[in-house]
Amino acid sequence: MERRQTPPPTIVGYLEQLPAIVLLDRLPVPFVAVQPDSSIAYVNREFEQLLGYEPAMLTGVAIETVWANVPTAGGSAFAELQNYAGTIAELQHSDDYLVRAIVSRSVFVREDDPIVLVAVHDVTEQLWIDGQRAAVPGGFGASGVPADETTQFRNATERGAAE
Repeated sequence: MERRQTPPPTIVGYLEQLPAIVLLDRLPVPFVAVQPDSSIAYVNREFEQLLGYEPAMLTGVAIETVWANVPTAGGSAFAELQNYAGTIAELQHSDDYLVRAIVSRSVFVREDDPIVLVAVHDVTEQLWIDGQRAAVPGGFGASGVPADETTQFRNATERGAAE
């Protein structure tokens, strides 16, 4: 339960008094914190909902349980997650399908920080839509760039000649 203190005289002072865990719980962005032993130390409700888990089910679980393509080249997922920013993670949903999400840089950046805390942004649907566009002749590719205009013109001319 939160306890209200005397409000500080400035907004910045108010923000400085808020515990980090309160802010993480209220953010509409999925966050996961991983400990040096590669177990999950914390996930906020958004992360639980993204992967279909009940509250507190993921705490203490090995990150490899839900992170299908977690890198372990350096020996531990914890060490590798510190350098995973900007890549697409494959997260295992509780209903046994993959959720693809872009991973942020860790909030903690010092080498001796005892935790990696990253946000993830679900891109599963966008990747599926881009894949569908790439499969349509004359459509848009995964990059969102239109197909070659010459090809589109040639196809339109051929259709006109056939009519």
